[in-house]
Amino acid sequence: NRTGLCSPSITISGWFNTTSLNTNHAIIGNWWDGFGRIFINSSNQLDWRWIQTSGISRAIASTGQVTQANAWYFFVATYDNTVTPNLATLSLYNATGTLLSTNTNNTSVDIQRNVTAQSTCTGSLSIGFTGEATVAYYFDGLIDDLRIYNRVLFPGEIQALYSGGSGCIPQ
Repeated sequence: NRTGLCSPSITISGWFNTTSLNTNHAIIGNWWDGFGRIFINSSNQLDWRWIQTSGISRAIASTGQVTQANAWYFFVATYDNTVTPNLATLSLYNATGTLLSTNTNNTSVDIQRNVTAQSTCTGSLSIGFTGEATVAYYFDGLIDDLRIYNRVLFPGEIQALYSGGSGCIPQ
């Protein structure tokens, strides 16, 4: 069921371990008609971007740097279109649970409006890859336990995901 990808509110979380730095690495993407893409950019920041139908890439949120290759990191991205202005948060944790960086952005990017304008929400969901017309981004490393929810999770629910809680978070 793809409707969660086109929801006015969304949480995306997961673990990654990149084997190289200083290059673009796509973790997850739903580029043309969903939440955009989450990737490590060439400056080693975790970056969340949306591309408009005009082809212009717009930042939703970015975090501090991924400083070490061959190390596990946990990320959480939330977007809430039920508040004004739209609220996006991207957080990065290390393997011991320390919050390394978080960025909350009152963004002008309206994922729900952009999705509605494209009406179908049928674009492909990619894990470890995302592309544009002239370039493709592949993930160099490991990705684990990616989750997508059609609502913003509460802090305790995010902690449960980080701590390796089994099963799904209740809807």
